[in-house]
Amino acid sequence: MIGTHMTLGALARILVLLPSMSAACLLVDNPRLAEESTGSEDDSRGTTMAVPSPDTGDTSTAGPTTDVSTTTDATTTSEATTTTDATTTDGSGCGNDGVEAPEVCDGTDLDGQTCETQGYAGGGTLHCLTDCSGFSIDRCIGGDCCAAHATPGCNDPTCQAAVCAEDATCCDVVWDDMCRLQAEVEPACSSICGDVPCSDENIGSVTGPAAVIGNTATDDHDLTISCNAGGNWNDHVMTYVAPADGTYTFGPAGSSIMAGAIYLDCAFESTCVAGGVLQANLVAGQIILLVMERNGGGDATWDLDISFI
Repeated sequence: MIGTHMTLGALARILVLLPSMSAACLLVDNPRLAEESTGSEDDSRGTTMAVPSPDTGDTSTAGPTTDVSTTTDATTTSEATTTTDATTTDGSGCGNDGVEAPEVCDGTDLDGQTCETQGYAGGGTLHCLTDCSGFSIDRCIGGDCCAAHATPGCNDPTCQAAVCAEDATCCDVVWDDMCRLQAEVEPACSSICGDVPCSDENIGSVTGPAAVIGNTATDDHDLTISCNAGGNWNDHVMTYVAPADGTYTFGPAGSSIMAGAIYLDCAFESTCVAGGVLQANLVAGQIILLVMERNGGGDATWDLDISFI
């Protein structure tokens, strides 16, 4: 029985050691309490004081350490960017069937434009391009064959085919003044365009000696030959279409008594000669107006040789 009893001295030592052992166990089992008990946590920098481990027996005090696993930055920046198409948010933008600057048109909203306002006298259906930058004219019918306009083709298929056979740009690029003049001399267009207003005769593309014969006594005054004293003499005006590229000579028989001029249209004189022959560099299909009148005025019979090289 005596071996099972503690002495009063041993018991006293156990009671003295017990509080410190319990505290050590509590600190090891609950690190948060250990941090609070030391009062050395730095919340702003995420540092803690190390607690001596009872297993290693190391009783030294460790310096501050950085706990990167538990430290977080309180401030975060979102780098995500969300792109929203304006047509899905407020109804504006190309594709909403409403014209807004800088759009030319938008879907079914053509801003009052039609094939006719775009130069297509034959009408048709005008469409807006998908990017709202302009119009699609592929369903419009061409403009007036007898007038220049900013779009290709014209409103008479027969006349258009004849003109474009001579000058493809009239159907591919623009129906300009050259196309208009071509239409005025094309037999296929005569029913809609008539004759050139200032022309007495359409001689086509003839070449050779005495290709054309005339007498000014049966003519009136249409165009003035500036180098023939600018008189209002009777003249004969002929529409001519160059059959090929080349240098052309127009030589009236008895040229000393005849004056001649080349007009590019009814208003513009290109060259003239009094008492001589005319020369001009022309391209295939080019239309000119040849003017013949008596040198110094009066009437005369004449014939015209036409050649080119």
